Amino acid sequence: MERTFDELKLTGRLPSPSAVGLRILKLTQAEDYSQEELCATIQSDPALAGRIIKLANAVLSDGMEPVTSVEKAAMRLGSSTVRTVALGFTLVSDNRMGDCTNFNFDHYWSRSLARAVACSVMSRLKSQVDPAEAFTSGLLCGIGKLALATVHPVAFSKLLRERRAHATREWFAAENRLFAITHSEISSLMLKDWGFPGAFSQAARIFEHDVVRPNDEEEDQAWALVDLLRWSTQIADLCLEPREFENTRWRGLWYGLDQVAHEMQVERDELYHLCDEVARRWEDWGQILCVPTRESLSFVETAVDVEHHRARSRGLWMVPQGEPKAIMEQALDAQTQQGRRPYRVLIVDDDEAVGRVLGHQLEEAGYQVLLARDGDEGLRLAVGEVPHIVITDWMMPGMDGAEFCRSLRQVEAGKKMHILMVTAKDEEDDVVAGLESGADDYLTKPFNAKVLMARVKAGQRLVEMHEKSVEADRLKMQDGADMGIMNRKLAEASHTDPLTELPNRRYAMKRLKQEWERANRTGRPLSVVWIDLDHFKQVNDTWGHDIGDYVLREAAKTIRQTLRQGDTVCRVGGEEFLAICCNSDLKNATTGAERIREALEANEMQFTRFRGHVTASLGIAQRLPTMSSVDDLLKAADEMAYAAKDAGRNCVRGWQGPWRQSRSA
Repeated sequence: MERTFDELKLTGRLPSPSAVGLRILKLTQAEDYSQEELCATIQSDPALAGRIIKLANAVLSDGMEPVTSVEKAAMRLGSSTVRTVALGFTLVSDNRMGDCTNFNFDHYWSRSLARAVACSVMSRLKSQVDPAEAFTSGLLCGIGKLALATVHPVAFSKLLRERRAHATREWFAAENRLFAITHSEISSLMLKDWGFPGAFSQAARIFEHDVVRPNDEEEDQAWALVDLLRWSTQIADLCLEPREFENTRWRGLWYGLDQVAHEMQVERDELYHLCDEVARRWEDWGQILCVPTRESLSFVETAVDVEHHRARSRGLWMVPQGEPKAIMEQALDAQTQQGRRPYRVLIVDDDEAVGRVLGHQLEEAGYQVLLARDGDEGLRLAVGEVPHIVITDWMMPGMDGAEFCRSLRQVEAGKKMHILMVTAKDEEDDVVAGLESGADDYLTKPFNAKVLMARVKAGQRLVEMHEKSVEADRLKMQDGADMGIMNRKLAEASHTDPLTELPNRRYAMKRLKQEWERANRTGRPLSVVWIDLDHFKQVNDTWGHDIGDYVLREAAKTIRQTLRQGDTVCRVGGEEFLAICCNSDLKNATTGAERIREALEANEMQFTRFRGHVTASLGIAQRLPTMSSVDDLLKAADEMAYAAKDAGRNCVRGWQGPWRQSRSA
C-alpha cells in the first residue's frame, strides 16, 4: 500500500497545500519554531489569516472577547491547531478543478465543508476532540477521492460513472482492482505524510468502513473522530440533499438521524437544533471559502413538516408516539421472565385491522411487535428501533412496500434485517420484483396464519445464523487483532532499548538504510549526529551503575525532546547515541547538534546523592555522493565525534571536504 502511495507521490499530481501551507508545514516540523514566525507566515496570506481569526471566534466560550489578530487567534487555538487548520484551508483554494469529468469538485468541497462544520459543532459531545481539529479532520478525511480524481482522472471518472455508492465494500474492491489502493488508504497516508496527528490518519482510514469499536476498548481520540465523522457525514448529506418528501434518499437520510441521536445519546430535538447551527455555519464558511452551499435547512421546522406530511398521507389514523415503546417493553418483560431472548418484529401495513391481528399472533408467540401504518413511519421505526424481522404490505399509500424495502436496504441497520413482503400480487413478475426490491421472502394474500408464523420462524433462524456468523467473524478479527498487537509489541521490544526506551542499534541500522535509499531516490539531504557522553565511565565508577542508568535515561530524554519533529534518536552503544536527521544538510544538522549539546550542558541532573551536569562530544556527517553505503556515513560521524573529544570535549565537529573510498576500506 505504501509503495503504491509512493508511486502516486512521484507523479507530482497529488493535491498539496499552497506555498504558504508548505512553509507552515516545514516551519512547524522544527521543535524550536516560534509562534511569531508561524503568525508572520500566516499573515503573508491575508485570506488565510482571516479564516484563522474566524475559526478562533467560532469556538468562543461565554464571556470571552472576540479575536481580532492572528497572534490572539494562535494563543486561543494553540499553535498546533493553527498549523493543522492552516494546512487544511490552503488545500481548498488550490484544488477546485481538474480533468476528471464525472467528479464534481464543487460538490466534493461543499460536502467536505459541511462535514467539517458538523464535526466542529458535534465535538462538544466528545471531550477528546478539539473543535478546531475536528473541523480540519472533517474537511480532509476524504482527500483520497480528490487525489484519485487528480492523479487518475480518466479511470476514476469511469468508475464514478459505473458505480454510484462511494463507500461500500464493492466500491473499495473496485478501487483496489484499478489502483491497488483505496481512497480511504490514500487519505490516511496523505494526512500522515503532511505531519497531521496519528488519530487523523487512523480515523480517515476507517470511518467509511463497517468497523465497530470493540466493547472492551476505551474510546481514544481516533475512535472519537470516527464517531464524529460518521455522524457529520450523515448531517452533511442531509444539508446537500434537496428536501423532498417523495425523495427516497432524503427520507432515508432523515430517518437515519434517529440512529445518530441514539449513538450521540441526545434527544432528537436537541440534535435538530445542533443541525440547524451546522447549516447556518456551513453557509457562513461557504461565503468565506467561495464554496457553494444550499439555503439553510431548518431541521426543527422540517421535523414538524415531516410529521404533518405523514399525518396527511395516512388520513386521521396515527399510532401514538409511546405505543411502540410500550409494546416493546411489555414483550421484553415477558421474554425476560421466560429466560428467552426477545426478537423484534416490525409490521408495516395500512390496514389497521390486519396489523393488529398479526401483532396479536406474534405477541402470543413471544415476539416484541412494532406497528407502522405506512412506509414513512415504518422506515422511522426500523431505523430507530432496529427490529430483527420486518413484515410489510406491498400496496400502501405514499411509499409502497417495494420502495420501503429499497429505502430500508440503503440504511446500514436495514441491510441486516429479514424482510417478509405480504401482498395480494401473485404473478411471477410481481414475486421477482418484490424480491429484487430487497425482500428476503414473499407471501401472497390471503395467507394461512400457521404458514406466516412458519415463515417468521424461518426468518428468525436466518437472523440467528447471521448473528452467529457475525460474532464468529468478530471473534476471529479480535483474535487476529490481538495477535497483531502481540506481534507489534514483540517487534517493538526487539527494536527498543529497555533502559532509555529509545530505539536500539538494530532499529537505527534498519531506519538509516531506509532513509539512505529514500535520499538516493529523491536527492534530499541526509545527515547523522553521533553523540558520545563525556566521562561517563567516571560516573559509573564513582557513583555506581544505578546513577549511571539514571544519567543515561535523563540524557536520552533531553536529546529526544531537543530534536526536530521527524528526526530520530537511537541508543547505539553504552553511552553513545545516534540522531538520524532526514532532509537535513550539514549546516542544519550542525545547528541541531549544537542545540543538543547546549541542552545537555544546561540540564542539571539530581538523583539521590548525585547532582551535576553531563556533556557530550558530537560528530556530524552528511551523506555525500562518493559514499557507497551507510557504513561510510557512520564512519565519518564517528571520526568527527573523536575529533570533538580531541578538541577538549563538550563541542561539535562536522565532516568537511570530500569522502574518499579509501577511508572506508
